[in-house]
Amino acid sequence: MLALDDLDTPATDRLDAIADAERQRQHLPGLAVAVARRGEILHAGGYGAASLELAVPVTPETVFCIGSLTKQFTAALTLQLVETGTLHLDEPVYPHFADRLEARIPSEFREAWRQITVRHLLTHTSGLKRDPVRFRPTENTLPPNYIPDLYAWARQEFTGNDLLDQLAMLPLDFAPPGTKMSYSNAGYTLLGLLIEKVTGHSFAACLRERITGPLGMTATRLTEEEVIPHLANGYTWAGEEEGGWRKGGYLNPTRDAAAGSLVSTVLDLVRWDSAFHDDAFLLPASRAALWTPAALNDGTTLPYGLGWGVGTRAEGAGPHHWVGHGGMWGGFTSHWVRFVEKDLTVVALTNLGISGRVPGGGQRGEPGQVSWLLAAQFLPGLPRPGS
Repeated sequence: MLALDDLDTPATDRLDAIADAERQRQHLPGLAVAVARRGEILHAGGYGAASLELAVPVTPETVFCIGSLTKQFTAALTLQLVETGTLHLDEPVYPHFADRLEARIPSEFREAWRQITVRHLLTHTSGLKRDPVRFRPTENTLPPNYIPDLYAWARQEFTGNDLLDQLAMLPLDFAPPGTKMSYSNAGYTLLGLLIEKVTGHSFAACLRERITGPLGMTATRLTEEEVIPHLANGYTWAGEEEGGWRKGGYLNPTRDAAAGSLVSTVLDLVRWDSAFHDDAFLLPASRAALWTPAALNDGTTLPYGLGWGVGTRAEGAGPHHWVGHGGMWGGFTSHWVRFVEKDLTVVALTNLGISGRVPGGGQRGEPGQVSWLLAAQFLPGLPRPGS
């Protein structure tokens, strides 16, 4: 047992009560949480239902879609390839796909495209749109039917060339790369295609061979066609007047495998967290790069590293430096945060997201609220998010 003298150690029933109260407040069908330090689980619990239809309870072994937490894995795969010299952070991406892109990129964006680097994709500074969907005109504009249109697109199956064609034909949100940050699933989709291009293997195979297999993460994989044991169903909350919970709806994993299509458990994500203490997984310089705030061309520091959000909460007993990410995939939401000085990690997974068949998408979960409330039990004075 690790010495935890510098952490408060709340009772299990207190943590359970906090998590379940937040589940009920947010109308979450189900919730799984884990709190860990240096790979050792301090608390893990499941609350509510993994399946409302079958009344199956959530446990720490319940599998959830984790959405954009996938970006952490894509970033780590990229850094592994940088360590071997297969890729370089500041190399242009365009030459790897020039035969496909050259005739498709509008001439006014071709020069900007040629300047997009691996680092730009990792830090959301490439100028690529949030999603490779033609109906989205600008990053900050959502058409009236955005959610149902997005879901209609996301239920389709795409090849790599399909996605490249869509990416090439979309206007960039800004140019040149590195002048702004604009969150881009499309950029991580392109990173996944790049990983496949330089390795000669599918993204799923690279993930299995380089990360999930060696780390023993048996529940973590792409949402593909095979049966996944203990997989939760996804939902949205439409409100009491609309009948309460509704199904979240199917999304095809081929649309953004490297941006948001993984499934996992809180226990597997603790294994993932523990890997960052081992030089055999990533070298110290690579780990530091993942969690170092990126900068724009003019030197402006960003609240993002390479696949991880980064920040500091200075109130209370802080400062508390943190790294982490949130995610959403259809009827699921997720959150992962590590408080760096205390080496304390909290993971929260829910099966409440949005749906393309509910007006406005319905209500999604806020697992970051759960993570922060649980972390505050170990770190007195930690303010709530948004406070």
